[in-house]
Amino acid sequence: MKKLLFIALILFAGKAMASSLPNCPSDQSERYNNCFGTFTMDDGSIYKGEIQNFLREGEGTYIYGKNTKWAGHKYVGEFKNNKRNGQGTYTYPNGDKYVGEHKDGKSHGQGTFTWFDGSKFVGKFNDGDQQQGTFTTEIDGIESEYVGEFKNNIMHGQGTIKFNNITFRKGYFMNGDHVSDLCEGMGLTKGSDPFGQCVVELIKQIRDDD
Repeated sequence: MKKLLFIALILFAGKAMASSLPNCPSDQSERYNNCFGTFTMDDGSIYKGEIQNFLREGEGTYIYGKNTKWAGHKYVGEFKNNKRNGQGTYTYPNGDKYVGEHKDGKSHGQGTFTWFDGSKFVGKFNDGDQQQGTFTTEIDGIESEYVGEFKNNIMHGQGTIKFNNITFRKGYFMNGDHVSDLCEGMGLTKGSDPFGQCVVELIKQIRDDD
């Protein structure tokens, strides 16, 4: 009896989550407005979901067609003004996946990007790029973690690197390198006044980038 009740509740929930909008006309030449349906684009892309004034608006699924540079990509989630806006899941043909907030067709806000090899970034995105959060990966049994700021999807700003949960490096990074390494690479001696001035200047440049 409990099992039957549980199944009934699941079915009820499924119906409750379905769109309350009427079905769109079967003829795609007719105007789609305030309806739920499937629309096939000229490039082979397919959208199935809610439509307002012939625009993707509300919940839906978009599969990119083979004649686009995003062939095989898929998005399931919220739309506004024909673009990905709100919560959703974007999957790639190679197995990469982004789950989180979108704005104007890009990952923007809180989200999680998981690569096909298990590497993961959890944090804040800005205009499609990682901005601040935690990146984790594992190579040859060594667990690596970076927690901090990013720019153009690489370490940039204040952060900490750990290997197997042991702190390896912390401080400021610029375009993927620690500022002290950059200053040493300029031939400056660690601990000298010119070295200290170099570090201060690079940190200032990093902060000015914000």
